[in-house]
Amino acid sequence: MTGRLVPMPLQAARILDHVRPVLEEYGEADQATTFVNQLAARRGGADRQREVFAHRGNLQDVVDDLADTEDSALSH
Repeated sequence: MTGRLVPMPLQAARILDHVRPVLEEYGEADQATTFVNQLAARRGGADRQREVFAHRGNLQDVVDDLADTEDSALSH
């Protein structure tokens, strides 16, 4: 840990590389890679949450969006 901010896609790729041997052992590498790539394509979660909140100024919208994101990611 350096204490420096790192873009989420870069840090996620680093973590994925670190755990890849175990993911491959359990047959989960492809699914984990797809999930991380989907997250990276959506940018950081904080950016998305700020956008959702800015649309109507409603925190419930943020919670609903998070739930929808989780449901979508888990169903693939």
